[in-house]
Amino acid sequence: MNFTILRALLEDARQQVLDNMIFRLMVILLIVPISFSFLIGFGEERITVLFGMWEVDYQTLLSSFGGPPMELSEIGPFFIQSVQELFITFFGGTVGIIFCIAATAFFVPRMMEKGSADTLFSKPVSRPTLLLARYFTGILFVAILAAALVLGMFLGFWVSSDYHDPGFLWGALTLVYLYSLVHAFSIMVATWTRSSVAAILLSLMLFVISGGVHRTWVGMQWAQNQEVLKSLRGASFAEDDDEEDDDEEADDAEARAEENTADRIVGVLMTTLEVLHYSLPKTTDADVITGMLRRSLSGSGPVFEDADHDVVVADDPEGFDLVRASRDDFAGEGLCWQANGGGGRVAFSVRERPLVESGPSIRRRMRPLQARAAAEEFLDSLAGRTDEGLPAQREPMRISGVQAHAVAWQEEVDGVWTGRESVFLTFGESFFRLEVDLPAASMSSEERDEWRLAFLEGITLGSEQFMDPMSWYQRQFDWDSPIEFNALFSIASSLAFAVLMLAFAWLRIRTIDF
Repeated sequence: MNFTILRALLEDARQQVLDNMIFRLMVILLIVPISFSFLIGFGEERITVLFGMWEVDYQTLLSSFGGPPMELSEIGPFFIQSVQELFITFFGGTVGIIFCIAATAFFVPRMMEKGSADTLFSKPVSRPTLLLARYFTGILFVAILAAALVLGMFLGFWVSSDYHDPGFLWGALTLVYLYSLVHAFSIMVATWTRSSVAAILLSLMLFVISGGVHRTWVGMQWAQNQEVLKSLRGASFAEDDDEEDDDEEADDAEARAEENTADRIVGVLMTTLEVLHYSLPKTTDADVITGMLRRSLSGSGPVFEDADHDVVVADDPEGFDLVRASRDDFAGEGLCWQANGGGGRVAFSVRERPLVESGPSIRRRMRPLQARAAAEEFLDSLAGRTDEGLPAQREPMRISGVQAHAVAWQEEVDGVWTGRESVFLTFGESFFRLEVDLPAASMSSEERDEWRLAFLEGITLGSEQFMDPMSWYQRQFDWDSPIEFNALFSIASSLAFAVLMLAFAWLRIRTIDF
């Protein structure tokens, strides 16, 4: 394919896009969110409209609508991110997909009309090349709209609100990626039916069905993780203890038969769901991937998260920085934070909860170690190490609603009297230990208590049991997760679906005799 043909294809793509009435309508609609981002600014303390012609304080606005109390520094970014999410969801969600599919569905059917086909296919351009040109024309259509929307809002909030989140720019790529999957299916339908209406309807059906299948699959995975399915099955076939023995045997046989039938039906449904999930494009993963990319650029999110032990640490202790090398050694030496100015250390580690012998002397047996027992044993080991005037003390406390026990004492470390504390807690099969070393003169006891409380409030244990299915799925989803939750596999399998659809379209168009 020479340069002249390439230039002709690009010119054809330009005409297909710019002469499209729906494209012009979408451009007009984009003026609304872009103008909003320029004309309404979210400052540190108030909202400004039309560059200061009208102002509203955040506190006044929140009190008027009964909103929750928030720090002033958090309100502006909260409003901006909500507006961004609203418009991106509108234009990149079902409504935007409907408009874009409707605007581009006629590209291939029009090309395959008798008069157009005779003209186009008589030129020195292969049919697959023309087909791919129509496919990428549709992607160009959406790319222009997505780039205008995202870049316009990014610049608008930067100018009016001094807010710039580079991660937001990933939204444009996500919209193009999502549309490219559905558009490939639309191209395939159009080549086999030569009907714009069929391409629109079936593409929308694919978009809805694939989203529904994926959400149902996520719900199934979440339920299995929570052992909900197992408990529901067990409750479905309860025995009736009030019946006679012979009736019980008959009922048991009948119950087992019903259970086996139900298990087979559930098994078939689950297998069908698995096949559909892995076969169809993962359209709902687009938003999850965008969130991952956005957090990686903005640095938002918790400082540490471990799905294996179901623990999240939201923020660094105030005045401390996390030693990055310790992130991968949580189950070994543990996480480690060092004070910015030196002289302080915080460590947080986990290990498998050990079994210890406990109970009365005549009924002693091996039981999982309790936090209180670990704290008391550690307290006994401190004899002779602490200041006689300030003996070590054990204090019960709660971390993320879980009972914990802290042991606090002072001792001389490298010639400096240091306030030290070890916190012990157990959760499931995990045994956690938090250690804090602070120079005694660095802060008062009241300041130390406030500092400790602020850090401990950011530690969450067992959060997965309180998550909804999609929040739980987002936590499992990552670049290096197992294949069912792997972002690279999601992208690769979805693109493979698009390539397969284009292959079917090519197979059809190469055999048509115009």
